[in-house]
Amino acid sequence: MSTIQIKRGLRANIPATALNGELILTTDDQQLSVGNVAGNAVVPIKIAAANVTGLVAAPVSSVFGRTGAVVAAANDYSFVQLSGAAVAAQIPNLDASKITTGNLNAAQLPATIDGGTF
Repeated sequence: MSTIQIKRGLRANIPATALNGELILTTDDQQLSVGNVAGNAVVPIKIAAANVTGLVAAPVSSVFGRTGAVVAAANDYSFVQLSGAAVAAQIPNLDASKITTGNLNAAQLPATIDGGTF
């Protein structure tokens, strides 16, 4: 029976090239690479997800105080936790009587103001 030899060492010291089919194991992060035909570059070994069996995703035990089959629910986040800028469609119409403080710049006023009649 023949022996398969695998080069091994730290990720920082991995060689840039290797013979076609030569295996290389990085001992600090346990990743397996192989020398390939295209220029003998060292590339990570890839395994198609369809060929991986027996992996079980760890369930979430609780989120926001809920347990069991946890799904997103209204009020999971407060407004303070959100980032970005709201677009006009996301801002409801506001009755002007609700605005009690602040100033408008001249550029925010319409070009013509109709005061109406008494």
